[in-house]
Amino acid sequence: MKVAIVGTCPSRALAMRLPPDWRIWACSPGNTDLQRIDTWFELHGDLDHAIEGGKFEPYIAWVNLHGFEVYAQDQHLIPRAKTFPVEELLREFGEYFFSSQPAWMMAFAIHRGATDIALFGIDMAAKSEYHHQKPAILYFAQLAQQRGIRVMAPPESEVLAPPPLYGYSLNSPMGRKLRVRYLELEEEVQKLDAEIMRLSAKRQHFMGSLDDCDWALQTWTGGLYREQNEVVKPLLHQLRDAAE
Repeated sequence: MKVAIVGTCPSRALAMRLPPDWRIWACSPGNTDLQRIDTWFELHGDLDHAIEGGKFEPYIAWVNLHGFEVYAQDQHLIPRAKTFPVEELLREFGEYFFSSQPAWMMAFAIHRGATDIALFGIDMAAKSEYHHQKPAILYFAQLAQQRGIRVMAPPESEVLAPPPLYGYSLNSPMGRKLRVRYLELEEEVQKLDAEIMRLSAKRQHFMGSLDDCDWALQTWTGGLYREQNEVVKPLLHQLRDAAE
């Protein structure tokens, strides 16, 4: 069994060119436009929570409209869904590396006896969102290879790129080059931060001056003051003349 696990990054389009003997396993509302789907995975349990405000209702309706195989936690949103064998996978693989849907799907492919696993549209590139998910992908990729399963990803994706070797990577030519470049950029950022603080203080000074000017415009330029000024002027002239 050859399984292509398809996420939503751009390389997903390449999975549509695979020969018919490849099974397309897909997930995520971002993949509802795929031209080929053999099995769909929807392993989230919170799609109908009140806090979501019904935003997943069109997506669930789309899943129910199609006839491909579906795996879910249960059948309350997708009546035809098969119950995902979570307990079987936990017994076989433990609990430490199930940090994303693709990780569950990889484990399931291994469990089902896949001979080949390909990852399309799964970059795991964004540090903020995927930093904690990629180790699981690498774990199941290594486990699959140890069991004789071929694992691959297109060159457009860095999903199978191993992490740097701690302590050794920074001593490589590229590691040293990037480290020096990082320090250069960090210094420039610090300079910009200092300049921003200086300009911010200067801006506050001028904002205060603007407030003073606005106060004067709103206080000393009214009609009553002009009338009073016409009365005061002759008196000032008389006082000045008397003093002379």
